[in-house]
Amino acid sequence: MELLGSIPFYKLMPFSRRAELEADHIGLMIMAAAGFDPRVAPEFRKKIGEIIGDTKLMDYIGTHPSLETRSRMLSRKEVMDEALELYKQERMRREKCQSLSSLWWNVLGYRSC
Repeated sequence: MELLGSIPFYKLMPFSRRAELEADHIGLMIMAAAGFDPRVAPEFRKKIGEIIGDTKLMDYIGTHPSLETRSRMLSRKEVMDEALELYKQERMRREKCQSLSSLWWNVLGYRSC
């Protein structure tokens, strides 16, 4: 633990910000896989940043990236395409499940999903 205390905090900040961006990416994928539209997330982050007065300065002095930077990362084509694919798969699974559930309910009187 003393080793960490000897490393200047400013040298650890880029790793902290990178971890936050990775967490945002993972969160977006989980959100999409759960059936929530991932296209909402980047704009939501951006609006929160505007409300709280988040600035690009956070990219240099903060432990977290600015919300604008986080929004931009979530909006990247390859990130959004990955999330939209998960979202689409979940929507298809739900539609199939609802169809099967309706069939089972009508035939046997119970729900399968």
